[in-house]
Amino acid sequence: MAPADAEFELINRNMENMENKLKAMDIKGNTGWRLPTFDELLRILGTLKEKGLGNFKDAIYLSSSIRRGAFRNYDYNYVLNMQNGERDYYDEDRFNFSLLVRAVRAF
Repeated sequence: MAPADAEFELINRNMENMENKLKAMDIKGNTGWRLPTFDELLRILGTLKEKGLGNFKDAIYLSSSIRRGAFRNYDYNYVLNMQNGERDYYDEDRFNFSLLVRAVRAF
């Protein structure tokens, strides 16, 4: 998992910009960063955030896990509220607040 100072906000709902930022991340020579899956975010919540580790904010974090769009022609990313563990999905028509991104990578 990337350190807290590498966490960033999804700005203007620009998923392409976010993906480019993840691809360009180089933390102490480590590359290959990506969005965590929803299950990875749940594990982070249970093993780190709830123990006060990792400097996670009480905010909503974006995952790479997808919910297939039933009523529209596009898919939605699941999000996790790190304050209460609530799961939702990112629909830009419903959300008017920021989402945070904390990258992970294979090691």
